[in-house]
This record gives sequence, structure tokens and C-alpha cells, in this order.
Amino acid sequence: MTSKRINAAAVIFLTILLLGGCARFEQKLFDWGLSVERQRSGLIPRTIRVDEQNIAYLERKGEGDTIVLLHGFGANKDTWIRFVRYLPKKFRILAIDMLGHGDSSRNMDISYDAQHLADVFSSTVESLGLQRFHLAGHSLGGYVAMLYAANHPQKLITLSLFASAGVLSPTPTDFQLALAKGENPIRVDSGESFDRMMNLVFYKKPFAPWPMRSVILRQCIERNEFEKKVWHDIWEDWQDATELLPQIRTPVFLLWGDKDRIMHISCVNVYRRYLPQAETVIIKNCGHGLIFERPKEAAGAYANFLQNAKIREY
Repeated sequence: MTSKRINAAAVIFLTILLLGGCARFEQKLFDWGLSVERQRSGLIPRTIRVDEQNIAYLERKGEGDTIVLLHGFGANKDTWIRFVRYLPKKFRILAIDMLGHGDSSRNMDISYDAQHLADVFSSTVESLGLQRFHLAGHSLGGYVAMLYAANHPQKLITLSLFASAGVLSPTPTDFQLALAKGENPIRVDSGESFDRMMNLVFYKKPFAPWPMRSVILRQCIERNEFEKKVWHDIWEDWQDATELLPQIRTPVFLLWGDKDRIMHISCVNVYRRYLPQAETVIIKNCGHGLIFERPKEAAGAYANFLQNAKIREY
């Protein structure tokens, strides 16, 4: 190799190193990759004004029924991207950022307890002009979905709970044991706590291409103080979902990972005790983040439930 080629290679290598260490460059690359992923799933970002707050969401057009998706605590609408990719194209999809999450408004002066999140979601449904729709929630999103379902049964065709929060599992998880000691194992304020959180959420962590980890870690740290407030608000007004479950008469689907370390699989038995109409699918060797960890399998199980629910409806 000539000295010119060696020098050129060295310049390219150093440039990559410099850019790789630049947060701004990493963010641009991450945003580009996210945009590509959204496009592959047919999802378009939108925003609507609700009660003087901005509510962000992703929409995929479809001529059939509408499916509304609610994410978990500290997550956002983009956790559904790959899950949506495997849903039948006939469905219209709306993946919504709950208030205080993702690109939706944040305000340190209001409460983010689950009931308020459900109330804002209800206003969002009305602002979007939705009549009847399928509602699915993951983790905290499942709890918010239950609160909505109990108060608006006429709006829902089906309710689906994916590793849903709302009840205490008979078998304590690592997550619950940490909470009992006054620790929040999903709080992220460092690289170490980020890795701890990821190990709790996933049984087998999905592949995360560079610079995904560094960008998400940076975002988590930036949101840390605000999420402490949201966490406090949720727990301050928490009520066990078993009190409202008997009010839900809608067809229900339960989807769980058998290796969930946040909401133990024994939660399923609790839900089924109060929701005898519920259908259940358990994904083997899968953790709490099942919609991201096993999106194809999760979406397939959900689509099958929707098809069967439609047949029963007629």
C-alpha cells in the first residue's frame, strides 16, 4: 500500500472515530434509522392538541378496524414499530405517546397518575374522532387501558393486555423485591443502571446496532428527573386493578412472556380469575419486553385473537 493510500485510510479512520464520539452525529444517525424503521412499518408521525397538551402518535392507514396501542412506563410509541410490521395491513394503527412520554407534552406542575393518563387518553380518543376500536396496552399502558375500558365499554371491540401492570404477582419478581427495599430497578442515571434495566426487561436482549445504545442511554439520563416525578405520581395514587376488572365485559386477550422478571407470569392467573372471558397466549423464553423482543410472534398471536374475536362478533 502506498503512503498516500495509508494516509487516506488513516484520515477516514480518524474521521469515523471523531464522528462516532460526537453525540450530535450519533443522534442524527439514530433519527435517520428510526425514520427508516417507521417507513418500513408504514407508520407516519403525527401530533394532535388535546386539553392544551401535545399528544404525539404514529399512524398506519388501513381500511379495516382501528387498533390503538399504548406503551409502558418510560417507553414511547416507537416500541411498537416492529410489532406493527407483522400485523395484517387491513388494520388502521394508532400508536400513541401517553402524556409525559415520548414526544408528548411534559409538565412538572401536573400529576401523571394512571387515572390522569387514562383521562387524557380518553380526551385523545375523542379528539381523534374514534368510535369503536381495539385497544392494546403493554405494562403501564395495559393498566391505563384497563382504566379506560372500565369507564368506556361502549368504545371497545376488544381489550388486550401485554405483560400488563395493575396487579401484584403472587410470585414476587426481582423488580418487586427491589421495590420492597426502596429501590427503583428501572430508573436509569448511568450506563450501569441502564444495563440493569435492560436485563430486567428482556430475557434475550434484541440486537441494538450502533449508535442505538448510546443515544437511548443519553435520552434516559436526560429524562431521569422527570420520570422520577411520573413514577412518584403513579405510585402515590395506585389502586389494585382487581377492583375494576369485574367491570370489564369486553373480549380480553392476555399475552405474556414466561421469563418476565417485572410482571411474573403468575399475574395471568390473577387476571383470569377476574376476567373469565380472557384468552391467553404465553411466549416461551421471553421477557417483559415481548413486543420488542419477539415482535413477530407477539403480533401473530394478537392477530389470531382479533380474527377469532371478529368471527365471534358475527
